[in-house]
Amino acid sequence: MTRKNQKIGRERAAVRVRGGALAGAGGPDSGSRAARRLGAAAAAFSLVELLVVIGIIGLLLAILLPAIAEVRRTARQAVSLSNLRALGVGFAEYTELFSGAYPFMSAGQAVAFGCGGTISTSDYWHVSWYWPGLLYGIIPPSESGGVYLSPTATRPFGSCGWPSSYLYSLSFVARPELWMSGAVADEGLLAATYVHEVRQPSRKVLLWDAELPYLGRERRYRGEDVADASPMAFADGHAEVRAPADATDPMLNPFFPESPPHRLHDTAEGVYGRDY
Repeated sequence: MTRKNQKIGRERAAVRVRGGALAGAGGPDSGSRAARRLGAAAAAFSLVELLVVIGIIGLLLAILLPAIAEVRRTARQAVSLSNLRALGVGFAEYTELFSGAYPFMSAGQAVAFGCGGTISTSDYWHVSWYWPGLLYGIIPPSESGGVYLSPTATRPFGSCGWPSSYLYSLSFVARPELWMSGAVADEGLLAATYVHEVRQPSRKVLLWDAELPYLGRERRYRGEDVADASPMAFADGHAEVRAPADATDPMLNPFFPESPPHRLHDTAEGVYGRDY
């Protein structure tokens, strides 16, 4: 019994030594706790690292946002060009119905309008923006304005104000002799022009986007004319983007001797001439 007791005593002492060694090392859970602390330290961002990340994100936004805005403007410009092509088709149908004559309204003539009634004006030259009333039978207006409005342009439907974003060149509503050297303000020259009289249809502008609402800023001017690239429809039916300020020099309209002539409206020699 004595030897057996001694053996048990030695085994218990060995166990106590091993337990003490484990306790001195922090116990069985100390390793896992240390690993967790190291993982948390590795996962955490320092203030400097956080500021660097924020700076990189800001730089990327500064690079990408203008590019995204430009893509959006280009897409809307393409929609405006599509509108003008559709309107060019409408003008072609009009000329077929009226023996080759371009849309024309005399002073005081009443035309149907999007406001649900008719409108007339004593100013002969107002046809430049009242022309949609002449085409509503061919291209009816819609709640959103349809092809009559440039992308992002808004109008209260039914309003009798400016009905379209697109201006109609005044060169098509008076005889070409009005814009020739020595011309006088002869009311006999206030008459329709015809398709066969347009000598350079691929270079004579019929309609253009005078509003450009999708730019998201004020239009830029060079003198009296818009310097921004603007969607335009030409007399031959094609559409492209050009700056009105780059058009050929205009000729004074003798009905407005005190006002500077406007490119695209006051084309030298009218429909005989060219804008580009």
